[in-house]
Amino acid sequence: MSCCIFLVLDFTGKSAFDPEKVRNCLRHLPGVRNWDENDAGYQFFCDFDFAGDTTIVNMPEDSPAISVEGMGDASLQVALEIQRRYGEEIYAISETCSFCIPLSTVSSLADFNDKIVSGFGREKLERRNGDAATLRCRQGSETMSRLPQYLSSPNFWVGVSSVVAATGIALCTIGFAAGLNWLTTVGLWLVAPILIGGVFIALVVVPRLIAANRKQRK
Repeated sequence: MSCCIFLVLDFTGKSAFDPEKVRNCLRHLPGVRNWDENDAGYQFFCDFDFAGDTTIVNMPEDSPAISVEGMGDASLQVALEIQRRYGEEIYAISETCSFCIPLSTVSSLADFNDKIVSGFGREKLERRNGDAATLRCRQGSETMSRLPQYLSSPNFWVGVSSVVAATGIALCTIGFAAGLNWLTTVGLWLVAPILIGGVFIALVVVPRLIAANRKQRK
């Protein structure tokens, strides 16, 4: 399986090409053949021939990148042709993230090859990936640090109890209506803790609160 070069407008991949503008850059370019816009999932497909070498160029739907198959002379040449015609800075990135080359800095195919071999711009991708990983770790840590607060919050447990009780009542109703004793039993088991808690509050907590209130008044 051959490697691919991805062409993007910025190395973070946030900006997208204008498909029609890319078509105008490529459709009548010498060396382009087998132009196809009928392949589902792609803006276009085409072959490109250069100096006895051939590559395939395509632009997937809803993708910020143009994909160029391989890293031979034809692949490098078509990338440079797109850079010259599109009118904006374009970055060439390998699918293994081993380089990130601003194509405006490339002076020739030999220079392009040298930059690929040397891993030109790889630190940009590493920094980007590192920043993204750091952000994910920070967000995960913040979520974990909030977890004890959620678990110790009365509102959390009231919400859980309400959901369990509502589910239990629903199961009891369905089980009774359908004559399914096992379903009614499951519903009663879910409702039971709420009922027991209510009885405990009514028989133990409320009398103690009343008694404490009377002592304060005296």
